[in-house]
Amino acid sequence: MKLYHFSKPDPWPAIKASRELRPLWTSSVSKPGAALTVHFSDSDDPQTLPWALVESRPIRFAVEIPDGQAVSWQEWGQKFIEPEGWYSLGVKNKAAPPEHALTSVNTGADHWFVTEHVVPASSWIEVIDLRDGSRLWPA
Repeated sequence: MKLYHFSKPDPWPAIKASRELRPLWTSSVSKPGAALTVHFSDSDDPQTLPWALVESRPIRFAVEIPDGQAVSWQEWGQKFIEPEGWYSLGVKNKAAPPEHALTSVNTGADHWFVTEHVVPASSWIEVIDLRDGSRLWPA
């Protein structure tokens, strides 16, 4: 499955040196026992990211994730995000009644995926700096 990971610029040298995307994401709204994850979008458009991340994540990884290793964020979140977390993240919870749905922020959540696995460089298709269009990987 081809997916896209968006990163801040500062971690790029360390990611390049380690040759892997490591599961590092956790949140105060994660349930106890939730694994660390790497987040993705099925779109190369950063506008599908949570609104607060759109401008701060200009490094775009295109990766190929093996079947079964990435799950939809909505599916994962039902198990591992506290109910109040859905609202604090501004995401419509598919299991919530329509009157509890938020309408104006983070409408791209249907595009989000997560994996609990390390994503090695052998799975990277390319890495692009969206600020200037330069190709960072492969160099």
